[in-house]
Amino acid sequence: MKLFVGLGNPGKTYEKTRHNAGCMALETFVYAAEGHSDFFLISREKHMAYEAVEYEWRRGNAHDAVLCVWPHLFMNRSGEVMRQIVCSHKKMAVSADLVVLHDDIDIPIGMFKVDKNSSSGGHKGVQNIIDQLGTKDFIRFRIGIKPIHASRLATEDFVLKKFSKEEEQALKKVYQTVCGALMVFLEQGLSGTQNIYNKKMIS
Repeated sequence: MKLFVGLGNPGKTYEKTRHNAGCMALETFVYAAEGHSDFFLISREKHMAYEAVEYEWRRGNAHDAVLCVWPHLFMNRSGEVMRQIVCSHKKMAVSADLVVLHDDIDIPIGMFKVDKNSSSGGHKGVQNIIDQLGTKDFIRFRIGIKPIHASRLATEDFVLKKFSKEEEQALKKVYQTVCGALMVFLEQGLSGTQNIYNKKMIS
């Protein structure tokens, strides 16, 4: 089973804020999967702590289950949800199957990077996942939110602000590209995805 997790803060107050880029990217993927011939819906679930959609993915002789999850806890408690789900899916290998989509203030907006086994870089959601799972050896899709124009806001304030219209347009294109990269990941794995998309996006 592959577990795709879109990080963000819950509630209308935080909708379309920079810290919710991972959440919005996963929404784009699920929207694409709904009409894709390789994806077959298994279930939709809503819990107190998270929302989940599960698919069976089939292409040729390849197949896998794909569980897409949005934590409903605040960003700095994201790992509690991950620990709960990982513990309930014993056959899932965290290092190969867990993919966390999240915002990254060090990457320019309009770009993203596919990474694995790296530090949180100060991202509280990622750090909580590392703390709760006891490992940083999982895959991350780091979606750039570094502003087009310089901002004087402190990081904690900046990530909770909504995107400008200009930034929203850049992010829409990135979400579509991330969606395509997740499709490639299912078919070609991590190295194939990195070879294609990291070379395109980050020099």
